[in-house]
Amino acid sequence: LDGVMEFKFDPNQGFQRDAISAVVDLFSGQPRDAGALLTKLEEIEPEHRSRLFASEIGAIGNNLVLDEPAILQNLRKVQDRNGLPIRDNLEGDALSFDVEMETGTGKTYVYLRTIFELAKAYDFSKFIILVPSVAIREGVNTSIELMREHFTELYSIPFDASVYSGKSPEEVQAFATSTNVQIMVMTIDGIKGDR
Repeated sequence: LDGVMEFKFDPNQGFQRDAISAVVDLFSGQPRDAGALLTKLEEIEPEHRSRLFASEIGAIGNNLVLDEPAILQNLRKVQDRNGLPIRDNLEGDALSFDVEMETGTGKTYVYLRTIFELAKAYDFSKFIILVPSVAIREGVNTSIELMREHFTELYSIPFDASVYSGKSPEEVQAFATSTNVQIMVMTIDGIKGDR
């Protein structure tokens, strides 16, 4: 041994795959080519022209075309499949969902792998991981680097990961304009400009 420790990640943990599927299935019916579909809508319907500004600056985002009733129907299927109470409607923030897992079950692995599954299934490419502290932010950043090779082997999807410091607009511009999957890790204080 040359003293280098290497982590091995098992991609076949059933409970982790179930958690990932629960999120991915919320968007069932979302077309993979939603960006092209929305571009055609802009040409036909002027009320969609607000997206033109994003096009002008080169921003590339996740284009969700499913409406709330479709997402609610998907949510009900996921809840039923997992033995959870079925919601009657999307309350409050509407598209804010939780995946709850016990400590030590691989939550970080699950949400990072969910990113790649969403990219593969729906061509989503922008992801922000919001954490409560600098220490957790650094832990997530370390996890991304430890799992980089694993996710590259599983998905062959180019991705960039960055830590948002709030110090320069270039950080956000690079995130917004890249065609690769982008993962930005930030703290709640970072949003306020406090690091």
